[in-house]
Amino acid sequence: MKNHMSRLFYEAAKCPFIRTAFTLLELLIVISIIAILAAMLLPSLKSARDSAKKIVCAGRLKEIGAASTMYTNDYDGFMVYGQHSVLRLYSYVNAKENDKRGFFVCPTDPSPMLQNLANLDGANRVFYYTYRQNGQIAYPEGLSLPTRRWRISEFRHSSTCFNFMPSNASSIIYSYKGSANKPGLPAAVYWHKNGININHVDGHVAYYKFREPQCDQLKYWTPDAP
Repeated sequence: MKNHMSRLFYEAAKCPFIRTAFTLLELLIVISIIAILAAMLLPSLKSARDSAKKIVCAGRLKEIGAASTMYTNDYDGFMVYGQHSVLRLYSYVNAKENDKRGFFVCPTDPSPMLQNLANLDGANRVFYYTYRQNGQIAYPEGLSLPTRRWRISEFRHSSTCFNFMPSNASSIIYSYKGSANKPGLPAAVYWHKNGININHVDGHVAYYKFREPQCDQLKYWTPDAP
């Protein structure tokens, strides 16, 4: 019996149609197929990842809008203001303390300073954030420290007036003034498929494509615009 089995294995080994391993050519073909499939899938995976980041960004802006409303309620109807206005909302954000350090950063922000958010007050504190306030709200009287602040009741178009958005500037202070800024939103950043999430004064968040709306449309920027 043992000799019979040995003979069978010997005959099988001689048969040209029975092999126990891939040839180098077959292995290269398999690797090529895998590479082609990966190249086909990667754009879809990137698109899905970008869509997920866009959703996270919109969610954070929505909560920042809710925090802004709570701040306004606590301060007799006055809007949050000033250069670091978004950080005044730090204590209002409904997130765990450890998560707050990155909460004010858009997940698509390419800056290497991510997560370096600290409290607003205190010497030599390092903080970084993506979301900035519309400068027409943050600075009612220009770049100097505001001596007056907007009340929520003064807004004529709270559902269209911008409040917070991703930006690479200290604030969206040059929103519409000046002919050089007229073509688009100069301080805003379009990280989400050539578009941007924007929080409005009434709290809702909407998505805008590049250069939509135009910067000379005052109702989007100025609280008391007609």
